[in-house]
Order: sequence, then C-alpha cells, then structure tokens
Amino acid sequence: MQTFKQLTSITTRLGQPVKTFQPRAQLPLIQSVEQNRRTFHFSPTSRTTHQQKEEEDKFHDRTILDPQRNEVSKTGTDNEVAGHPAAYDPSKTSPESEIQATEEESQQQGKVSNPLNVSPANKEVSGTRPAQEGLPDRNAEKPGSTGRGAARKNKEVNKPRK
Repeated sequence: MQTFKQLTSITTRLGQPVKTFQPRAQLPLIQSVEQNRRTFHFSPTSRTTHQQKEEEDKFHDRTILDPQRNEVSKTGTDNEVAGHPAAYDPSKTSPESEIQATEEESQQQGKVSNPLNVSPANKEVSGTRPAQEGLPDRNAEKPGSTGRGAARKNKEVNKPRK
C-alpha cells in the first residue's frame, strides 16, 4: 500500500491524472445453454421388410458359408446351373442340348437369361478367335520407305543428295 501512495504522488507531481486499477468484468467460464445448442436435422429412416433384414443379416454373418462360384459360366453361378434339372438329365449329354434345355427351363421359370449363355456350352462365344482380331489395323499395308528416314553421318539431315 505504501508503494501505491508513492506512485500516485509521483504521477500527480508530473501533472498526469491518476489512473486507478479497475479489474475487467470476468466472463463466465461456462457459456449459457442457449449458445451451445445446435440445430437438429431429421432424416427419415429407411424402411426395410423383415425378409430384407434377414437376407442382409445372412449376407453379413461370417459364420454362414454360402459360396457362389462362377468358375465356368460367366452369365450365372454354378449353383444356378446346377439348379436346372437338365444338368442331371442323362439323355442330354451334348453341350448344344444342355444349353437348349436350360434356355427352355429359364423361360418357364421366368428368368431373364440362361446361366449357360457365356460358357463352354455356347460354341459361338467360347470358340477361338482369329489371331488378328482386336489388334490395331495400322501397318497392315505399309508402303515402301521414303528414303529420308535415316540421317547420313557428318552431313546435314535435310540436305538433298546429289
């Protein structure tokens, strides 16, 4: 307190007004609840049926094994091919008769496509292709060289020959 009096007496001697210390109004450490509120956006939940939920649970359950192989047929799984009675008919042993029988069965069952459409049973799809098929057509008929492709040593590149 003694030092404060000395400081005030010095400042009054110099002709400056005395400034008294006033503490700032302290802000509350915790903001009010109204300032912390955020707007809530509601989005409707998806509506799934009980059957869809069971199928989804079955799909994601790691304890249930349900492999769907398609090693041979590229338009259906092996299980789809095996599900047709024509797959086990001993009277149909040729690939053509197999694909025709499964096509008829697929139409009877209301399926969109035959699982044997892209498989070794379909000769049009699984046959060998010509060697040049799918390659670019360039250089098929290459004309003779112009003679100006290689530079002669120690001479200008585009200088005509004499």
